[in-house]
Amino acid sequence: TSNIQQGRMKTHLILFLLSLALVCSMVNF
Repeated sequence: TSNIQQGRMKTHLILFLLSLALVCSMVNF
């Protein structure tokens, strides 16, 4: 279960970083 939790946390982190980059690019425009 810990492995699944770690993978989920990593996926959430990647999604968060992607959305953050998207917001930054939108603000720059």
